[in-house]
Amino acid sequence: MWLAVECCMSGCAICVHDLYQDALIAYKESLESLGNDLMKLQIPESEWPISVRAAMRANQPQRNVTLNAFEELEAALREKRTKASEAREGTRRQYQN
Repeated sequence: MWLAVECCMSGCAICVHDLYQDALIAYKESLESLGNDLMKLQIPESEWPISVRAAMRANQPQRNVTLNAFEELEAALREKRTKASEAREGTRRQYQN
């Protein structure tokens, strides 16, 4: 396991932080590639290594919770306006008859 204290803080051209970041990116890319290959081979996800399953789930786009709440609020307000408009139209028809 990598620890932040492994850095000597000397301003090295290639720091352990850089090496760790590069290795982490390569690892994630390898997991994603393996997951894609397993999908192409139609191997059931239940048979995949846990680390590959987790990596594939982590790469799926996730919706923003705040945006979801905003969209729900907008839909509720739109429905409320529609009902209010329909009610006004119904009242107007009553008075016209």
